[in-house]
Amino acid sequence: MIEVKSSKLDQEWHRVGSATVRVVEERAAIYFDMVDVDGTNARVRVEDGSPQALMDITAVRITAIVKSDERIVYDAPRQETAGSSLDIEKTVRDGKFRWVNRHSSSAYSGDGTGVIRDDAGEDRPMEETAGKLREKAEGMREGVSLTLPWVDVTYHVGERISDIDGRGIGFSSKPGDAPSYPKIGSVVYDFLGQETVLYLWPARS
Repeated sequence: MIEVKSSKLDQEWHRVGSATVRVVEERAAIYFDMVDVDGTNARVRVEDGSPQALMDITAVRITAIVKSDERIVYDAPRQETAGSSLDIEKTVRDGKFRWVNRHSSSAYSGDGTGVIRDDAGEDRPMEETAGKLREKAEGMREGVSLTLPWVDVTYHVGERISDIDGRGIGFSSKPGDAPSYPKIGSVVYDFLGQETVLYLWPARS
C-alpha cells in the first residue's frame, strides 16, 4: 500500500488521486504522471478536493508499507511422540500471515507505534498452521528398529503398539476414527546379549 499526499504552504494535506501518481516498480520512487510538468496548467488531481497546480505544491508526503526481505518464523517444538528426531524447517508462502511494525515517523503514529500485528506469536494464526505441518512431519513414514536392553517376549509380530514400556517412547496414531499405531514386522531375541530388537512399520502398513 502506498499513499501520496500534497500540500500548499500553510494548508492541510490532500490525498493525490491514483491516476496522477505512478509508482515505480524497480525502486522506491513515484512520478507525478503528467506531460506539461513545467506549465501553469499542470495540475495534480486531488481526491475529495480541488485540483492543485503542481507549481504551487510546497510539500509531498508518502506513506507506504514496505515488504521486508525477512520472513516471519514460528517454532513448533517436536513432540515426545514424534517418530523422527530431526528438526525440520519449512517455508510456507502465504499472504495471510503478517508481521507489521509502525515507525514513529509514520503519519499514523498517533494510532500507535511498534509491532501492531504479529501472526507468529502465541495463539496466533501461524501456530495452527505450524501444528498441522508438525503432525505431518512427525509421523513415522519408514520402518524403524528399536533395541530394548532386555529380553521381552510380550511383543508379537503383527500387533500394533502405542508406546515402549520402560523406554519413554510413544507413537502418534494415524488420523482417523480409530487409532492406528505402528505394526511390529519382526522380533529378534539376543539371549546372549540380553536384548530384544523390534522392527516396526508405519501406521499405514
